[in-house]
Amino acid sequence: MNNSLSITVITKMITPNAGNQAISTELIRLLVRNYPDARIYTYWQEHGLERYSLARLKNAGPDPLRTLDSWAEHILKKYDSNSRAISKGTEPLLAIPAFELSRSQCELTTVVKLDPAVTPLSLRLYNRGLRSLRHFYNRWRTYGRNYENWLNIFKHSDWVVYSPAGAVMDACADDRVRDLLCLRIAQRLGARVAAVNQSIEVEHPVLLRLFGQLYSSFDDIVVRDPVSAQRLTEIQVPEERIRVAPDTAYLAQPISQEEYELNQITESEEIKPGTVGIVVQLREKGFDYSGWGKVIEMLRSRGKEILFVSHEISTDMPTGKELQKRYNVKTLSRQYNYGEYIRLLSLLELIISERYHTCVFSAIAGKPFIPINVWKQRKMHGIVWSLDYPISPIDNSSADWVDLVQNQIEYVYQYYDQIRTSLHEAVPRLRKLAEENVRWDSLSTANVH
Repeated sequence: MNNSLSITVITKMITPNAGNQAISTELIRLLVRNYPDARIYTYWQEHGLERYSLARLKNAGPDPLRTLDSWAEHILKKYDSNSRAISKGTEPLLAIPAFELSRSQCELTTVVKLDPAVTPLSLRLYNRGLRSLRHFYNRWRTYGRNYENWLNIFKHSDWVVYSPAGAVMDACADDRVRDLLCLRIAQRLGARVAAVNQSIEVEHPVLLRLFGQLYSSFDDIVVRDPVSAQRLTEIQVPEERIRVAPDTAYLAQPISQEEYELNQITESEEIKPGTVGIVVQLREKGFDYSGWGKVIEMLRSRGKEILFVSHEISTDMPTGKELQKRYNVKTLSRQYNYGEYIRLLSLLELIISERYHTCVFSAIAGKPFIPINVWKQRKMHGIVWSLDYPISPIDNSSADWVDLVQNQIEYVYQYYDQIRTSLHEAVPRLRKLAEENVRWDSLSTANVH
């Protein structure tokens, strides 16, 4: 192993979400620019820890960090035993080519693969069955067969950067527990840990306590909004370890396209002057189609065309199709990567969005947007705070959400030029601040493996 700095990034590497694609890609590219001589390894949630879960954590006792440490100790004893058996007294080979970042990737618009496909039901059921079988098998093991490669990476890492591509919340709580276990193992193998690009949305008391305990030991924490910073201090994370900065998606740029290519997008999506984009998230219950119908009717009364423009088509298109069926709303013809998507948004007049990164991309495109909060999340408020934006997120669970949206539409058109000017001034400032996600005061190449 050479003496260059080694940085491991835990982030989403294949995603159907162009927002996650941007946040992860731009983070990796930023690391490469700031640390050009470093070896950089990337991956997302290597399988093999399926036996560890929130249920086991809750049942193990009142101190979740102590439980996590006992799991880490068990795993590392197994790992050390295997390493001694393989190496026979010599340093084992670092057999991890699939994890190491190819330098040629950094010249591309994207490093992270966008997977826009809508998987057929039969294949989804087949894949789910394979995952269930693998998870069942791994529940009987200290760690799964391929996980040792990930442990080899941690052993040779100076820094491990945890970037779960946005909000950290109770959803998929077992995955969050395994993430934190991975980070604890990395610490015990000698790596420093930075948690970046995050909004803290955790509410489960056991999970929240574990976050407070473990995050207190991290070398650097960068959250996207002051409320998340406050939330961390409430769970006893030292204030001096926490910084607030916008996420790395603000570093994204619209893809460079010639005029005839822009015309192709305009024609294929039938974008006319005055088109308004709407972004509505899929949810199983509580969806107010009639309310959206009133918003659409108001926009059409002003002579506007409506286009459904989600940046995660594979997830949200069923909602788009329903709006198309009910109100003749046009939908995108395909999934766009984030550079293309920003360029597409620049062709619109206004965007009304329930998705966080569509609001970010709208700001980059210089187009006014109206943010709508679907759940009680902090992250939408973070966008408004960081941009110093004049329109607060609208809570769509409130009885008067339609009136609020209509009022904000009137406001946007009254102050349209001023809003655009403020976005053009704010985005360069946020791009500079986003670089704070990889600037750690304690980073030093003097003490490398």
